[in-house]
Amino acid sequence: MDKISRKVPGSVDRKSQNKIMTGQEFKGLGMAQTAYLRPACHDGVNVVAIHAADGTPIAVAEDEASAVEVILQSKLIPSFLQ
Repeated sequence: MDKISRKVPGSVDRKSQNKIMTGQEFKGLGMAQTAYLRPACHDGVNVVAIHAADGTPIAVAEDEASAVEVILQSKLIPSFLQ
């Protein structure tokens, strides 16, 4: 009779030495490295809003090129919303 091993989220699979991620850990993967851009209107002016991956506002830029420059200078990975 084979033994059934239960994989507990957040544990390490001893055979492969790979960490088994919890859903929350997977959800947060890349959060600290990614920022996204989205069009916005601020005081009646069209701008580009920069947000952290979790939706937290970071900054506002005049245009997309300036927003990407800010993101790259901050050593983040830009992501564009359609």
